[in-house]
Amino acid sequence: MRYVVANKPVRTMSVMSELDRMMDSFFKDVPQWESRHPRVDIARDEEHYLLTAELPGVDEEQVEIKVEENLMTIATRAEIRKVESAGNEENGEDSGKEVMKEEENKGVKYLLKERSSAPFRRSFVLPKDVDTENIEASFHNGILSLTMKVAEKAKPRTITINQK
Repeated sequence: MRYVVANKPVRTMSVMSELDRMMDSFFKDVPQWESRHPRVDIARDEEHYLLTAELPGVDEEQVEIKVEENLMTIATRAEIRKVESAGNEENGEDSGKEVMKEEENKGVKYLLKERSSAPFRRSFVLPKDVDTENIEASFHNGILSLTMKVAEKAKPRTITINQK
């Protein structure tokens, strides 16, 4: 039985890629270091594969899903994050703070900045039994769910013996 696996392209070895590999292994237990990629769960039953990815702070319009043969790529486009107003503008209340784009935040000094708006791209090799024409995607509360049906020809079937 084949499973959906993360696609990790082979990189040519260089001093920088070797340094990246060492740093990745050194910081592998630090949650912030691995948060460059969304956390993904993949499950399977007899009828479907289900891939669920956490995409906090990402809007549905920023997500792009492509399937080429058996390679599925999930990517986001980074948009400039805004510093939100502290007021409740829906009720007509405003704290007086202006909504600013990060590029306009020249005078703002961050005391702590852990969030980033960098784009990401992650690829998965799909098993041959996935019906790539019938993949359904949904996005709710920052969770992307992809339901991939198992192709009819790949499902177990019973063969009857003909009587002569």
